[in-house]
Amino acid sequence: MHEIIDPMKKQAVYAEGKVAFLDGNRRGYNPYRWHIKELASIWLNGWDQAKEDSKVNDRGATIRGNH
Repeated sequence: MHEIIDPMKKQAVYAEGKVAFLDGNRRGYNPYRWHIKELASIWLNGWDQAKEDSKVNDRGATIRGNH
């Protein structure tokens, strides 16, 4: 049977993924990858979003620095 995951848990796991990126952990570090696939996917989404956000921030800093 498929486990129903509380929305608050999903938010927490997403945030964990973002923090993991900011802490310098690699994408493969995902602590949920061997347990619950849905949470593993949510964690990866958080990690990927943090990576994308860092790219946007880096581009903004470069653009501002050139003016």
